[in-house]
Amino acid sequence: MAARDLGGARDAYYAMGPNGDGPNNRSATISMIAHRGVTISSAIGQAVQTPDGPGKLLEILSNGNLLIQLEDQVGSNRQFDPREVTWSSQQNEEAHAGEPSEALKALVFGGLDGIVTVFAIIATSYGAGLSASAVFLLGLANLVADGMAMGLGDYFSSKSEIEYALAERKREAWEFENYPDGEMHEMIELYEQKGMNTEDAVTVVTIMSKYTDLFIDHMMVEELNIKVPDEDDNPLRTACIMFLSFLIFGAVPLAVFALTLSTLPEKKDLAFSITCGGTLVTLFLLGVAKHSVTRDSWWKSGLTMLFNGAIAVGTGYGLAVGLDKLFGAAPEG
Repeated sequence: MAARDLGGARDAYYAMGPNGDGPNNRSATISMIAHRGVTISSAIGQAVQTPDGPGKLLEILSNGNLLIQLEDQVGSNRQFDPREVTWSSQQNEEAHAGEPSEALKALVFGGLDGIVTVFAIIATSYGAGLSASAVFLLGLANLVADGMAMGLGDYFSSKSEIEYALAERKREAWEFENYPDGEMHEMIELYEQKGMNTEDAVTVVTIMSKYTDLFIDHMMVEELNIKVPDEDDNPLRTACIMFLSFLIFGAVPLAVFALTLSTLPEKKDLAFSITCGGTLVTLFLLGVAKHSVTRDSWWKSGLTMLFNGAIAVGTGYGLAVGLDKLFGAAPEG
């Protein structure tokens, strides 16, 4: 979905104010802020950038100016023309446009799940003393079956979520069309619960009610906590990406184990050790890739995934060894 053009004609129109000299009252400023894409219900206390440095919005004054507390000047509260102020939501617009897509999330998390799951199966089977061929076949069967289950599960859950959201939006649209006063009253109450006074709440809701789609989408979030699906959401595509990612990355430990055994057929222990090393390195790299989704530290993300994978594999291996010793060695074949 394309990012909003915050510098477009509509923004310029509302920035002019009723007399062409900028917003000169609270209602005009609220109208301008609303059309810049700022969430009015959380405007107070929001971070802003002024000509004199960063600060925090304290109040929208009756003359239309913004009372802002500057960060670098303790106890200094100053008035600014709202046209001079850049909001945090505007500053982050470019970053939001670059946020990871659902496809990227499916690629990363599908790959992580695939490699950990298959690696755990190999380690558990090896710990139970199964033959090399049995370890490989169990890993392969799990790779395909779990990959399909994960892809189908993601498809049906995402599809159901989208259908539910669209059904709720259809209901909200019908209610707004047939009972607009009741819906507007609900929104006013929601804003009042968030700390907005009645006058401002009425002003904001009255302005938004002129734009039906904006009002309904906003009400979905505020009242129902449901994000309206984007037009380009495609659960089938995302599910296919997750399935393929699971297969590709899940095949890494399986391929390393099989190739090492084919080269050194009598070195099952060595094959398992090499598989462990290669898989842990891959886990770390996938954890680093997850950084693009979660936005946390790349090295911390990599080490976290390496640790999680080691715990999962170690648990399966230890359990298999313990049960094997308790009930007797598994036959080699």
